Amino acid sequence: MTQVELAQALGTHQTSLSQIERGIRGVGVKQILRLSRALRVPADKILAPSRSEGPVEPRNEKLLRRVRRIEKLPAKHQEAVVKMIDAFLDTHDRSNGRR
Repeated sequence: MTQVELAQALGTHQTSLSQIERGIRGVGVKQILRLSRALRVPADKILAPSRSEGPVEPRNEKLLRRVRRIEKLPAKHQEAVVKMIDAFLDTHDRSNGRR
């Protein structure tokens, strides 16, 4: 798949995808979910560290329990939760002068 084809599947521009690949631009949760669908691979395969590093677990057990509950929801409900979290984080970042 070319960058242009992948960018179209993700609903973004090729230049944005290029910046992500080069590490100039970060990737949000929503983009990871879109990438997962476009490439037909589970999101954890995209996010998983190399085998030598071992699995990464959140340090906050309370958050981990909630993530596990969210993973049991239907995909549409998971997306709704991700949108709410993204909106909250974006608002938090803006109020703290980030972005």
